[in-house]
Amino acid sequence: MTPLPVDVTDKVAMEDLFGRPEVAHLKRLDGVILSAGICEYVHVDNLDPTLFERVMQTNFQGAVLSTRAALPLLRQSAASASRPAVLAAVSSMSTYVGFPRAQAYGASKAALSYFLDSLRCDLAPGISVCTIYPGFIETPMTEQNDFPMPMMLSAEQAAHRILSALEKRPRRIVLPWRMHALLTLARALPGIWYGMAIPRLTRQRRVAP
Repeated sequence: MTPLPVDVTDKVAMEDLFGRPEVAHLKRLDGVILSAGICEYVHVDNLDPTLFERVMQTNFQGAVLSTRAALPLLRQSAASASRPAVLAAVSSMSTYVGFPRAQAYGASKAALSYFLDSLRCDLAPGISVCTIYPGFIETPMTEQNDFPMPMMLSAEQAAHRILSALEKRPRRIVLPWRMHALLTLARALPGIWYGMAIPRLTRQRRVAP
């Protein structure tokens, strides 16, 4: 493993990423997982455009720049390997339905999901594109949350499930399945989600210590 620190929002740095001495020997990439992401919660009384820009720059534009950097090496793998190379990125189940204060985060992940769906059309069959939809994962990012996070997985559990699933080159990975099922039902029944569940979640957050 060769650590290669880089700011995924820095266009110049990302253009030069695979020309750096540490990885200049690479001739191909069999797979890439894009997981850089940030979350900042929105105060609806002050829709701070700078906050939206920060979140979109990392979660969406960072994935675009990372894909651009990796594609030449992924194509080299696709041309010589016996099975497709894989390009995977971490979206979020927050794209299924609206959540309070998640306007910036959810929008950035929705943009990422569409970007990947569209890439899948143009990169097949040599490069398999996979969208990863996690629920709550125990990471420093989720430590800031001040609301209940049901069915949370550890980072180790999530990583193991993702890597195992990627061996099959799926179009998407969802974890955990129970959260996926719950939010899929919420999307199918928006009246219950927005009329009953969301007001309750909002009240719980306001009275939390």
